[in-house]
Amino acid sequence: MNENTYSFLEKEQVLNYRQVCKLLGVSRTTLWRLIRHHEENDFPTPITISQNRRGIRFRELLNWLQKRQLTSNTDKEN
Repeated sequence: MNENTYSFLEKEQVLNYRQVCKLLGVSRTTLWRLIRHHEENDFPTPITISQNRRGIRFRELLNWLQKRQLTSNTDKEN
């Protein structure tokens, strides 16, 4: 994923859980597990949007994906 593809405003956007699931291609259950164990897997911490809404900053999600890609590439080289 090329970081230059996204504008500054898009990177500052907060994605709701449905959008995060769609972007990552995972179910809500898998997303819940990632969030629940975020300290172990370095997944971004959700933020509270309103009393009943939570989301994840797009910028933080991009950073997390890039770290995973780097780790994956390093593992393939070994």
